[in-house]
Amino acid sequence: MIALIKHVRKSDLERIEVPLLVAYSTADGSVDPPETEHCFARFGSAKKRLVDLRGVSADEHVLAGDILAPAGTPRIEELILEFIAQRPEEPHNRRKSAES
Repeated sequence: MIALIKHVRKSDLERIEVPLLVAYSTADGSVDPPETEHCFARFGSAKKRLVDLRGVSADEHVLAGDILAPAGTPRIEELILEFIAQRPEEPHNRRKSAES
């Protein structure tokens, strides 16, 4: 896990421009919330959203799942569906709908 963290810290996140949704908890004791926020800010995505889900689970680390965070699962589902629904149409999809 430490190797992954080091890799992310030195990665060129600014070059990543795909839509990005990040759910985290500002009370997470396993992952440093300011580090999450710092990395999130570095992403070059024009469409990105950082959502604090503080309070959906007892340990504030696992944010969804029937066993450890059942209260968070509906919220995560809602966030994902909302994010996808707001995603702009890709150029190749626009061409297909224009040809239909």
